[in-house]
Amino acid sequence: MRVLGVRRLPYTTRDRLKGLTGRLRFSILTKSYLHVGSGRESLDIGEDLLEAVRSCGSLEEIVDRIRRGELRVSGSECLTVVRYGGLVCVPGSSIKGLVRSRLELTVRPVDDYVEACLRVISQSGGRRAPASVMHARIWGDSLSLSRDQPCNPLSLGSYDLCPVCNIFGAPGVASRVFFGNACSNAETSFREFEKGMCLELIPPQTVFSGELMFLGLAPEELGLILIGMGARKDGGFNDVLLGRSKYRRLKSVDGKLLEFGRVVFSVNSISFRKYGGVNVREALRLPESCKEHNGYVECDSQAVGELVPTLVDLAVSKFKSFAETPNFSEALKRDELISGGGQR
Repeated sequence: MRVLGVRRLPYTTRDRLKGLTGRLRFSILTKSYLHVGSGRESLDIGEDLLEAVRSCGSLEEIVDRIRRGELRVSGSECLTVVRYGGLVCVPGSSIKGLVRSRLELTVRPVDDYVEACLRVISQSGGRRAPASVMHARIWGDSLSLSRDQPCNPLSLGSYDLCPVCNIFGAPGVASRVFFGNACSNAETSFREFEKGMCLELIPPQTVFSGELMFLGLAPEELGLILIGMGARKDGGFNDVLLGRSKYRRLKSVDGKLLEFGRVVFSVNSISFRKYGGVNVREALRLPESCKEHNGYVECDSQAVGELVPTLVDLAVSKFKSFAETPNFSEALKRDELISGGGQR
């Protein structure tokens, strides 16, 4: 099998902030049910038992009725979602993993080279098998590419990195983008599914708010991050997949078939620090509505609508392996495959 080369260049040093540094505020809208798990379980005992417990006058009466068999402690152990400070959250690590994996999996070869290695590595050192058949069907074109070994300065002794690792980090090299948790005050519900599975679910039309920090990026690198979030050339964003069971629909015990994991990003604002040896206004052709405040050049949602297409265009012009990524939605691809037969 032909092995494609991975385009690598000397990594960007992290000891000085030359380039774009700032923060980007974003939202995530759920367009289906979502479960991003905490790894914890909660006992969902049901309304019947709760009502019986409420009717008891004391703890001793509850215990006595359980011993006599008048109350039965039964219920489902449900996998819960992530919470911080009482809010439902999508961890920043999950968002970063989504963005990075989308870039690694949508890359296409140009002149026998690709501009992203594949850092999905098993403990044995080989590439991990796809999580599901649907995963392989969606990403098959990329997974079929045999690429040169992943970037790993600690083992290879070379600090030359592919464009994706240069942004998101590699062994021995820190990331230059940091995703915070995206959180919401949404009300969740527990639902049981076939084969005894119970999940805490975040409902459709939930909005999460989050923020990412970026350090010393070239304009095209910021554009590449946006493409990983689903950005298109027109400034809109494609639906992407996130969380548990994103590759299939699950049937609940009441017979309903539920879709999971469809979300869409939007950018609310971008703020650039006024240092780093870059004239941000000239480099990005910023709209006049971007204002200077407390050492930042701040672009609101209206200005971002004009800025995102510029950044995406710079990215695909510089990194030609990602020329088709802005046109791709794995959520739409999943729908096509399911409607065409099967959802494994």
